[in-house]
Amino acid sequence: ARDILLRVSAAVAPGNSGGPVLNRQGQVIGLVIAGTWADGGGALAVAGDVILATLPALREGARVERAWIGVAGETVTAELARQRHLTVERGAFIRQVVPDSPAAAADLRSDDVIVALDGIPIATWTDLLVAVGDREPGRRVQLVVVRGAMRLEVTVTLGVRP
Repeated sequence: ARDILLRVSAAVAPGNSGGPVLNRQGQVIGLVIAGTWADGGGALAVAGDVILATLPALREGARVERAWIGVAGETVTAELARQRHLTVERGAFIRQVVPDSPAAAADLRSDDVIVALDGIPIATWTDLLVAVGDREPGRRVQLVVVRGAMRLEVTVTLGVRP
């Protein structure tokens, strides 16, 4: 599977989504889609080869579907772990589960912490976004979720991002 999303270490100011990501040779290798300020700066970008492969379908009016889990949240920090009495200090903290979403169907809850997806460690919110974004809608994924003192394995069928 090819990488759909790239992590960009450079800080990206709000409002700069849509800007190009360049390599050292000045070639466009991606397009910025989101800043990840909660993770200490940087951004996410759609890989250039994905954009090029998608353009013909977009020109014909097709809709691009991306995987979606249906949660809002942030990276677990030491401060957040202390405030919320979490038993882990790394992961993707769920603040909200979107009603009728794949996450809701899998019984994910606010205050859960996702620490792995298909065996890949999830240490930050960005890790979760990248892991979900690199998969196709309809795919079943295995999450490791920490809920209080319990460590759960949860299967989620990814939906289509609205």
